[in-house]
Amino acid sequence: MITHGAGDLIPHVAALQHSVFQGMGWRLEMDLKKIGGLLMTIAIAGVFMYMRMEKRQAANEAMEGMAKSLIPQVDGYEANRKWYDARTDVAIGQAITASSSFQKVGRRRRNVLDESAFLPNFIDKLIAMAQNEGKPDVVKSLIALRNREGIARSSDVASD
Repeated sequence: MITHGAGDLIPHVAALQHSVFQGMGWRLEMDLKKIGGLLMTIAIAGVFMYMRMEKRQAANEAMEGMAKSLIPQVDGYEANRKWYDARTDVAIGQAITASSSFQKVGRRRRNVLDESAFLPNFIDKLIAMAQNEGKPDVVKSLIALRNREGIARSSDVASD
């Protein structure tokens, strides 16, 4: 067996170390590119989700404004102003969350708030509150408003 001196092994070890670390650098660079791509994808998805939520919030606020502008038109509003003011926001929230207030768009897209079903749900929620609290004059006024404005009952809208 021929033996070499220690000095003969150093170039071979150095070449081996260089090739190992060079390969790790390439893998690390590829991993950083993958992580960067993933972060970019997450950022873009976040922007789209934010835009969608803003659009939905704007639609909800428009519905809320429409409902609140309708209430002062009720006969006897001034006499029952405190009652209406205390229950309008609750009825709006219930009408927005009612499943019949949403229009089915598709399998991959979220449902959207249906303007034609929101107002009937809103008025029906207020009528139900007035009935539960024994306010027949408010019930009559809300039914008169619904008939005068041509707002369907929520059960009629849901069956369409």
